[in-house]
Amino acid sequence: METDFTSTHNTSTTTPTSYTIEGSLEPITGSNSTSAFNILSGSGFRYFCGDGWIDTGETCDNNNLNGADCTSQGFNSGTLTCNSTCTALVTSACATVASGGGGGGGGGSGSSSQEEPDAPEVDETLTDEDFFTYDDEIILYGTMDTDTESIEVNESSDDVEYPDDDSWSATVALEEGDNTFTIVAVNDDGESEEVVITISRHISGDINNDGDVDDYDLSKLVRMWGGSNQDGDFNSDGIVDDYDFSIFVSRWS
Repeated sequence: METDFTSTHNTSTTTPTSYTIEGSLEPITGSNSTSAFNILSGSGFRYFCGDGWIDTGETCDNNNLNGADCTSQGFNSGTLTCNSTCTALVTSACATVASGGGGGGGGGSGSSSQEEPDAPEVDETLTDEDFFTYDDEIILYGTMDTDTESIEVNESSDDVEYPDDDSWSATVALEEGDNTFTIVAVNDDGESEEVVITISRHISGDINNDGDVDDYDLSKLVRMWGGSNQDGDFNSDGIVDDYDFSIFVSRWS
């Protein structure tokens, strides 16, 4: 007897002088009982659901979908699978996702996609055209859409905090002069429209904002003494006093 094992399907050939058995390394289907043991070989083995081959009577087999996918079944996203008996494709994980401005959608139960978030809002105090500061940093803050996952200020979300689900704040550094900030809301579907604001940082002591700290500014500072006018409150402590005057003197030009 000559025995030869290969990875082909199980077949048997008998000749008058020898026996050749070609066996499969994969499981052989069959039935086992106390009274009988029957091995299905040859054509019986080829029709094994789960072997990854599409045989007669099978539409698919495990991951072998015969080239089909969700798109070929009338959907535009998702994962197509094969049922447990290899007789039908399963489209329960396929979906038709609506796209912006598209035409009529096909059949099936489509799922709506998340939309890009609305543009964030910046508190009106910061966007007032007369707003300015003498400080070298400031907190930007405002509200945002509930679909927003993050806020980016000048393309960075590193210093942004979220006090609650619909508000944001970010501490930013300021140079003397005008400082421009571009703010967007971001989620998995993209970015919102840009919100651009400009924050002006004045030179401490330069009350009339002409670029010089001089007698014109001193005359204004004297009239503000003891009050809370922001123009003369260089250290932002709520009162115009000797602390502000010392800052003014140090910037005299």
